[in-house]
Amino acid sequence: MPLENAQGRHEREEKSSLQYRENAEAVKDSKELGYQPISSSLPHIAGHPYDLVPAMPTIRILETFYHHIVSEHGPLFLTVFKEGDKCINISLQNHIRSIYKSSVFIFFISTTPMDNNNSPEIFHAQARQALTTLWRDVSPDSIQLSHVCGGANNRIIGVTRPSTRGDAQKPDRFVVRVPNIDVGFRETVAAFLFADRYTKLTTPSTIHFDLGDRNPFGQPYLVQNRLPGTPAADVPFWRDHRRKLRFWSDYGAVFRELLQVHSKIIGVCDFSIVGTGVPRVDSRVGVREYGTRTVSRHVPLPSVMPSSTTAIRDYLLRNYRTSKTTLATLANRLCRPCQPIRLAHVEAFTTLIHEAHNDGLFDGMPVTMRHVDLWPSNVLVAEDGSITGVLDWDEARLEPAFTACDPPELYWTRGMNFCDQNSQAQCEDLKRAFFDSAGAEFCRFAHDEAYELLRRIAGFTPVYWCRCDESRWHYDMDEIIRDWNDIRLKRVGRPSEVKVVVTQ
Repeated sequence: MPLENAQGRHEREEKSSLQYRENAEAVKDSKELGYQPISSSLPHIAGHPYDLVPAMPTIRILETFYHHIVSEHGPLFLTVFKEGDKCINISLQNHIRSIYKSSVFIFFISTTPMDNNNSPEIFHAQARQALTTLWRDVSPDSIQLSHVCGGANNRIIGVTRPSTRGDAQKPDRFVVRVPNIDVGFRETVAAFLFADRYTKLTTPSTIHFDLGDRNPFGQPYLVQNRLPGTPAADVPFWRDHRRKLRFWSDYGAVFRELLQVHSKIIGVCDFSIVGTGVPRVDSRVGVREYGTRTVSRHVPLPSVMPSSTTAIRDYLLRNYRTSKTTLATLANRLCRPCQPIRLAHVEAFTTLIHEAHNDGLFDGMPVTMRHVDLWPSNVLVAEDGSITGVLDWDEARLEPAFTACDPPELYWTRGMNFCDQNSQAQCEDLKRAFFDSAGAEFCRFAHDEAYELLRRIAGFTPVYWCRCDESRWHYDMDEIIRDWNDIRLKRVGRPSEVKVVVTQ
């Protein structure tokens, strides 16, 4: 059983249940729409009612909102109830992604209470019990635990134990990852195994995992070896041009390696388990197509291509089809003056994607591995600037190659970019080192303005945003449409049928 305060859990559940009952009368029953009631201390933010949250148990990202919501209100913590009084937690993480030209925040869903808010003492006791069960020949007193800074998705504990190689000077080092957001953790574990097996990159090796809740944590967890090195974002030596040159060369090689992993299927990593089998470290992993439960066996051949270009087109259209359905369903709950604008942008982007497909932009496009979160904080480096490992494969997936070719400008941080404290000649050296290592395919998709535009709209869902607030999302979307008209005219000599929606 989990080592936790049962009375504390009971009190939290009672308090949450009371809060739910007090708010339930004010929330319309919307189960027939596929939504569940939500209780919140901030029922209206930026003019939008937050009494509905999509019931999407297999999708992490529920909604995206403009950055000013959090800048004005701070991180939000909401409680959702589903299936009677069973509690589901949703937290607005202080996590930014650049979907196109605006920063957005993301809602995540969890099917278990946020028990990771336990005190470090309780959490470490849970970890020690789990590890002594795993390593029965190791004395509990010889296992040393320490806090490790992690991202928004996980709580991480550093583990040191006596070396099994008999080297007292170099003890074995591991990390235990316990998700704050447990939905999708199965895919996270599969992604780590997939990257370890099918790429040449140095990634954390999976030692043990448990996807159930019958363990000391009472929820899924993962044990991995701890890689050497320091996160690149934290290194103090970026004034040294030689070390900086080594880093950018190795960094480009990471992108090149990911582009070598080809798949016939666009989707996420998952276990290929027959029937009710339980995934294990040695289980087969493959690619599960979005919206299905079928896991296809991965064939690690560089010549593998998607079955047709329509698969890439349909992948890009997926979010816009969902947006159109959601907009129709919530027509009476969203800002009515902006409803035609939202629908017009969905239709415009749908037409844009069809035109890109008809113009041959997806011809010969491989489906490759995409890390999604290759920020310097997830890249470990040695003192000489060489990369010693790549972390955080939580969101890794197999997607069209152009989506994985964001130019490095997106990942610059102070002290690491090409021109910070460097002469123009040194800047050119760094750029050349990166792009030479990244390869011709990366450069093609990174610098082609058509693929840059397609990256801006991939995954973009204009559902809840409103021109009545201070955001300028509708102007940003119209800028994409204008850019596409210019690109298409230069590329194929024909104007686009996509028209600007908002003219002022």
